[in-house]
Amino acid sequence: MSNKFDRATKDLCNYFFSDLIGVAIGESERIRKKPAPDTVDEAIRQLHADRNTTVYIGDSEVDIATASNCHIPCITVLWGFRDRDFLLSQGATCLVESPEKIL
Repeated sequence: MSNKFDRATKDLCNYFFSDLIGVAIGESERIRKKPAPDTVDEAIRQLHADRNTTVYIGDSEVDIATASNCHIPCITVLWGFRDRDFLLSQGATCLVESPEKIL
């Protein structure tokens, strides 16, 4: 999920991650930018996922707000562009320092 335009999001994901990412969603006429819940709602729909077992993973205050707006838990990663103190001040409750810690 990205705040970039939908076509660009799909093209970039297809080019770099075609074997790893099955759904890529960006902003469009019917999908509002994060922190609106639209991208998450659409991903859940496309993946036929269960909202009750969905977790949002992100690296910014926008991601924390998006998860909150979707009423799902958020795992906040510390290898993005924001530091621990800032993320905590924005409401992060679960922070991880490496991808292995997500599991």
